Amino acid sequence: MKNIILFDTSVGTTNKGDDIIMESAELGLQNITKGNFVVKIPTHITPFSILQTRTWWKAKWVENADLKFICGTNLFAKNLMYPTNDLNVNLLNCKPLKNSVFLGIGNSMLDKKTNWYTQYVYKSILSKEYIHGTRDDETTEMLKEYGFNAVTTGCPTLWGLTPEFCHDIPKDKADEVVFTLTGSQRDCTKDQDMVDTLKRNYKKRYFYVQTIWDMDYFNSLQGLEDVEIVSPNIDQYSEFLNTHDVDYIGTRLHGGVYSMQHKKRAIIISIDNRARNINKVSNLNTLDRKNIDELETLIRSRIITDIRVDYSTLDRWLSQFK
Repeated sequence: MKNIILFDTSVGTTNKGDDIIMESAELGLQNITKGNFVVKIPTHITPFSILQTRTWWKAKWVENADLKFICGTNLFAKNLMYPTNDLNVNLLNCKPLKNSVFLGIGNSMLDKKTNWYTQYVYKSILSKEYIHGTRDDETTEMLKEYGFNAVTTGCPTLWGLTPEFCHDIPKDKADEVVFTLTGSQRDCTKDQDMVDTLKRNYKKRYFYVQTIWDMDYFNSLQGLEDVEIVSPNIDQYSEFLNTHDVDYIGTRLHGGVYSMQHKKRAIIISIDNRARNINKVSNLNTLDRKNIDELETLIRSRIITDIRVDYSTLDRWLSQFK
């Protein structure tokens, strides 16, 4: 029996998209974790204090675990000197993460320049034995620049969207829509245009609250009095998607991917490098927010969902742990 650590990006997060990522990551690893002893350790919250790292048996146990996966989200940063990185470790408390493997990781692009400190921390925690898996080619190249072996496996949330699965996703517009907004990256003019377009094209609108900032932003926009709110809990979001015939449209990447996992037609409005980078390798149905005036035409078009995952690369990446 192996001891396996999952560095869990959903603990302490303010974004329910991390819950969606972790659910898919655990599903993707089930053939590796089955029959083994699995422990989850947080990343958004500092996993160990400096003192614990040096004196606590649990930190030593994590350090000596057989396999360690840092699971998903965009936590690969070029500058770990920021105090708000999603991977909350530093040079003095990072030892328990030694020999960890990235699983479907993206980059945060907090800074376009790296530094010696950041490279030293990554070289202290990331495995040189195993190949790391990333969700886009840009992150793969960044890891290679740091001296690690990496391949693009795609985001784990997309691994189950096979051609057979995607074939069953509707191509034509539904009568109702669930949408999202990004309260931390606002464009009131473009987002107001989006919600007005949805009102013209759908009989009923629902709003999924994915982060702590989204509801306040929703309340700042106009013409949303008739919109019903979907709980941020992903179990309830799943239940909603299973019981409603809806399209998904919005700026939240994983809110849209989760809808596709439930066989809903989705248009993801890209607002930053996350959706854009994943789209380059995975062929999401996206529309850049700056082109929001094209949304109405897209809604009324037949949309084919054709998610692309390089399963040969993914299988080769997974096979190294068996």
